[in-house]
Parts: sequence; structure tokens; C-alpha cells
Amino acid sequence: MNMSKLYFRLAGIALVLLSPLFVLAQTDNSADNIKTDLQYLSSDELGGRLAGTRENATAAEYIIRRFKQIGLLPLAGKYSQEFQINYRMQPTANNAFTITKIVERPGLPPDMWLKAKKKWTSGKEFMPLAISANGSAAGEVAFVGYGISAPEHSYDDYQNIDVNGKIVIVISDSADGQPLDESFINYSTLAYKVQNAKKHGAVGVVFVKRLSDSANTFYPFKIASGYQNFGIPAVQVKRTEIAKYFPKKKKMYPVEMQLMQTKQPQSFILPRVTIEISTELQPEKATVSNVFAMLKGNEKPDEYILVGAHFDHIGHGEIQIKRRSRYPKIYNGADDNASGVAAMLELARRFKDNPPARSIIFVSFNAEEMGLLGSDYFVNNPPLPLEKIKTMFNFDMVGRLKDNIILFGTGTSNTLNSIVDRIAGDSIAITKNSGGYGPSDHASFIMKKIPAIFFFTGTHDDYNTENDDWNRINYRGMLRVIDFAERVVRDAASNNEFDFIAPKGHSMGAHSKGKIKVSFGSIPDFANSADGFIIKGCRGGTPCERSGMQAGDVLTLFNGKPVNNIMDFTNALKEVSPGDMVKIVYLHNGKEITKEIKLDAK
Repeated sequence: MNMSKLYFRLAGIALVLLSPLFVLAQTDNSADNIKTDLQYLSSDELGGRLAGTRENATAAEYIIRRFKQIGLLPLAGKYSQEFQINYRMQPTANNAFTITKIVERPGLPPDMWLKAKKKWTSGKEFMPLAISANGSAAGEVAFVGYGISAPEHSYDDYQNIDVNGKIVIVISDSADGQPLDESFINYSTLAYKVQNAKKHGAVGVVFVKRLSDSANTFYPFKIASGYQNFGIPAVQVKRTEIAKYFPKKKKMYPVEMQLMQTKQPQSFILPRVTIEISTELQPEKATVSNVFAMLKGNEKPDEYILVGAHFDHIGHGEIQIKRRSRYPKIYNGADDNASGVAAMLELARRFKDNPPARSIIFVSFNAEEMGLLGSDYFVNNPPLPLEKIKTMFNFDMVGRLKDNIILFGTGTSNTLNSIVDRIAGDSIAITKNSGGYGPSDHASFIMKKIPAIFFFTGTHDDYNTENDDWNRINYRGMLRVIDFAERVVRDAASNNEFDFIAPKGHSMGAHSKGKIKVSFGSIPDFANSADGFIIKGCRGGTPCERSGMQAGDVLTLFNGKPVNNIMDFTNALKEVSPGDMVKIVYLHNGKEITKEIKLDAK
């Protein structure tokens, strides 16, 4: 190439880029672009973009169209990568419910009393719940009201009754009859009530609805329900059928009215009644897609920087809903994560106009809300050699900038950390969190020893509610995030060396909440739906690592508590303190291993 021509061409580009009119035009175009993309992706038309739905597929098609309009290339000849998810749980034919009442026969000894046994039909008198474990349970029956233990309200349905080894009947609404009542809202979910029953020793749960027009209808098997069960069988029954087995002096409706009026527990054992339950559910699969495209680098086209943002959300509140409502609502997810996708697409436009040295892969992951399923599939089924990806930048909830841009994962690479510090300087306020593991897609790459940074502008009261809409986005703030991110990504795309530092300690990111005081150090395998708490690995220097647990191992017992899923494990962690010695049991290649470990502070 003629060097004099190259010099004048570069000088001309520099003058244009420095021109205030050019900067103003770029800002106006960027604002229009991100508004267009964000408002469409978070519109009612896309119905909350829940993975496995038609609307989710429509969102994927929109992003692919944008990639093509920008002029990006397919990756390995495609713009999408299909994979399967557990869409919802469905009952098989192997569900059974038998209820037996012993009828007293005056003048005869008890062993000669009549056993009135009835077998109910699945779908007619009863149905399993999507959160039910597969298995069987049998025992005496206890009515435990709303199945709530709320010490802060001095209310406990289990306070004067022993349900160990029994099957409990639970009313499936809150203790004051309205699940929208704020005082009991955290205790009104079916999942909580099953966990609480199990905690008190119950072997099965039978749900019955309050007296209403829908008292004899069943909860549907909702989309995306049931990746987790809670270790015991759980079914729902028609109110008119189960009410027949309540004793004359404690009929169901009067007891329920007394419970609601007095706000005092009315729990009791049903005399001479036993129940046998068998439940079996299997996942209904759905095929969904990650979408991606590539911009060729002008010097190192076979080395890659990855820019990612998940595009799915929680639909009509089928999963991870923050506040329940009696009416269906659309959870549009403008900040979570239409904002991240809009930022990713705007970065793609800017880099297309001026490609960097390395190639850039732009990926919009699916099923993040179900447990990082899309990014997990991507890193385990990469469309290009994974070792060629030098670093990853993740954008998740970047639409509500207040003061600082929050960056997770700066400690995963000295190179990345120095780039961030150099570019931030005094021009923009950032908050760094060196830890990289957490509830977003960057964690999947860190597990593969690829350094990553997660761009985030903070949580807010609208998170996972119907109020996370496009009219609450800080568009000017988004431009600041994108401007900063462009400089960081461009520097990374031209850098020669990247080191990787495995994060240590506990860092679950900004979404995590709770009163856990300890760090165990396990990394959950969200993609695996088998029973038990399955891990993808251990963070360095943690009790998990010291226990000898490895990727694929299954934790089954923690401090004397059975562990059937991540929620069991989370609840068990809340009951221990730093420095405690606890016994754990886990399966390694099918072999049961028992260890005693000392817990670290969080």
C-alpha cells in the first residue's frame, strides 16, 4: 500500500472523529439505535422473551436481522446455535393417590373396623405439582393450615403438632387468606410451603385451595416450572374430595374460617385417615437458540474477543418472579436484559465502522434466567476453538446508571484490570469487584479459564417486576456505559497478552441476597436437572476445594441436612457460622464420600 496515501487517509479520519459535529451525530445515532432496539425487545409484543416461547424465538430472529443489517458475518456458517432446555415438567402415567379412612364399628374391636379405601385418578381428583419429587410417601395425615412458620409475626402452623413421618394437608394461600398481603407475601409460595413441611419432618404434601370458584381446579404445569424439586412428593387435590375426610367436629370450612378470623393456628391430626402417594414427572424439552455473529479483525482474524448479553427474560412471571400477582402480567425486562442486548448491538455498529486487530464475536445468550444455560452450552459446544477466545465482556442490566459503572471480574486478569484502570482514569466513576463468579453469563467463561468482565449499573426495585419497562431506562447513562466499554473492548482487542487469574473467595454478584455468613466455595451446575446439588467446580482455597469435591460431584448431605437441590443447600448454609466444623456427604463417580470441613467467612 502507498504509505503517503495511508497517512493522509488516517489523518482525514482523525479530523472527522475529532470534529464536534461528528461526535454529536454519532451520539444522536447511538441514542436512536439503542432506543429502537431496547424498546422493541422490551415491548409487550415480545411477551417477556421467556426461553422456549414463540416470543423468545421472535427476539432471536430480530437480533439476527440486526447482525445482518450491521454487516456482521455468520460464525461457522450460522447465526444461531440450537440446544435443548427443560421447558416444564409433565406428569407421567405413574401417579397414584390412595386415601383410607377407618370407620368405627361400635361393639367390635378396632382390628375389625371397616377400612374404606379409595383410589383417586390423576387429573380428576388429584394432580402432582411441578415441584414434586419423584417417589412415594405414606402415612398418617395432619392438617397444618397454611403451612407457615413466621416467627417475626408470632405465627407458626407447626408449633403444637408433630408431623414427623406424616403427610400434611396445606391450604395454598397465605395465612390471612390473601397472598398479596405484604406481611405474609414471602410465605405464600408453594415452594416455601413444601420446604417448610419437609423441614418439620413431613414425608409428603397435599395442597388444597381456599373455598372459591376455583377450589376444585388444578394449578397448571407452567412453562419453565419444575427444574427443582424439594425432596418430597407434593400433590394438589380437589377441595370437595379431601373435605370429606375431615372429622365432624373439625370440618374444613369452619376450621378455615376460624384460622382466618383469629390468625391463630388450627392444626390437628385427622383421626384414622392415611394417605399413600406416588408421583412421577418428566421434563418436556424445548429447543432454543443462542444467536451470534462475527466481525473480522484486520490483523489477528483468528484470535477473538467475545462481547455477550443474554436476551431472554421471565415471560409472564413463570420463573424468578419477585412479586406475585393474582392477574397475569408481562415482565418486559427492559433493563434485564434488553439494555445489554441494545448495548451489544451498538458496540457492533461502532466496531464495524472501525474494526480492531482481533476479531470480535457478538453473542446473545438464551436461557440465562434459567441458570446460565445458553452460555454454559456455548462454552461446552463452542463453534470455534475455545482457546482462541482471549477474553469475554458481558453486558447484563446496564440501563439504570446512577453514579458508578460496576465491573465484576477485574481480578480475573491483570491485563484486563490495567486496561480498565488506564481508560477510566479521572473521566468516569467505576466500582470494581475482582470476583468473577456470579449469576450472569461471564461465569461460564471464567469456568473455562477465560478472563471476563461483567458490565452492570446496579440493581433496583423494578428488578424482576412488571415495572422494568423501557420508559424507566437512563438512555444518557447507557451511552456513557457504551462509550467506556467501547474503549475497553478496543484496547483488549489490540492487546498482545492476556493472563488468567482464578477468582478466590465468594462473590455471587449484585443479584444475590440472604443472610448467609459462610463461604463454601462451590460453583453450581445450573444446567443439570438431576436430583441433588451438582457442582461445576470449586473456587480456589475454599472449603469446597479442601473437601476434594470436583466438577460433576453431587452434594447429598450438609451438616446433617439432606440436600436435594441448590435451595436445600442455600437453606443449610444459613444455619451455620464461620469456623463451624460440618460433615458433608457427596457422590464422586457414584461413590459416596464423607468429609468433615471447617467453614470460611463469606
